[in-house]
Amino acid sequence: MKNVLLVNPFGIGDVLFATPLIRALKKSGVSRLDVILGSRTAGVLSRNPDVDEIVSIHKDELKNLSRTKVLSYLFRLFVKLRSRRYDTLIDLSLTREYAFWAALALGIKRRVGFNFKRRGAFLTERIDLPNGFSGKHVIEFYRDLASLLSIGPDEMGLRWYGDPEEERSALEKAVRAGLDLSQPYLVVAPGGGSSWGKDAVFKQWAPEKFARLLSFLGAECSVKNVLAVGSASEKELTARVKETCSLHVTDVAGRVSLGETVALIQRGICFVGNDGGLLHLAKAAGCPTVSIFGPVDPKVYGPHPRTDSDVVVHDTELSCRPCYHKFRYKADCEHRACLTELSVDEVARQIKEKPMLSILKSGHYETAR
Repeated sequence: MKNVLLVNPFGIGDVLFATPLIRALKKSGVSRLDVILGSRTAGVLSRNPDVDEIVSIHKDELKNLSRTKVLSYLFRLFVKLRSRRYDTLIDLSLTREYAFWAALALGIKRRVGFNFKRRGAFLTERIDLPNGFSGKHVIEFYRDLASLLSIGPDEMGLRWYGDPEEERSALEKAVRAGLDLSQPYLVVAPGGGSSWGKDAVFKQWAPEKFARLLSFLGAECSVKNVLAVGSASEKELTARVKETCSLHVTDVAGRVSLGETVALIQRGICFVGNDGGLLHLAKAAGCPTVSIFGPVDPKVYGPHPRTDSDVVVHDTELSCRPCYHKFRYKADCEHRACLTELSVDEVARQIKEKPMLSILKSGHYETAR
């Protein structure tokens, strides 16, 4: 392999899960590695030194264009990509379309990926996924793909590369918003699940419960400040945390970029949030994490590799969870008991059982990283 095109059209966490594979490809001697991403995730790899170019495909924007403009866009894209003379496609999309066009329009001879629901027909080498990703972490499935390519990732940690200028900008914005950088602070992300669209609520614990949990952590760790982060669409959730939390909450949701958000998370003593992209960015940035999981199995999609600095909380009594299976979830679930019945006391109990809280309570925050 010399010139590789990798496709991952999914969310922030999924793109981060691919970073050990990306690193392994470059270490194996790949000369050029380009990546096709969805429109929301380019920032995840924009400063990754192992990626030569990012191609962002804005499918929602394409839907609003005329047929002529769409064909013109695709023609120019195919001409550009064909000129790169890729010898290998690594398709993480779980669909047919990318491998099909890679063969037909780009002339890529070797096409490697996963075969889910017989969608791997245009792949030349494939790993069958009869049950989707289940039983082990997504990163482990990507490791299997690396083995198929005869390369072995020597490390499985997520990779995030920041920008000093973004960090400077982030700190300035946070201070203007009211954050005291001379004091330790917790970070909370009460949103998450953007890739689930209108059903993102199925992955979200109540903001008021987050507020109470933050008060508990603040009292335990002698911390009085909280930074609330999230996208512009999650400002209502962060506002509810701020309104009901006994600690001083600085809300920057929708006011900082993705890179600036990670810079602020990295300076926090602990990240508290739902299963979602910011959780995995916090993990990649080296921040201790407390994460709430509802319908999704943390064994498959949780922080990885999990250490003493990660507390993963879910309802241990419900037989119906995790219900997310074969990339489907029970959208008709009326009670969402996995989250609505998960109490603050139960979350606090599970946190107390883990080593991380003792480390944070000692004030040796760096030890938890």
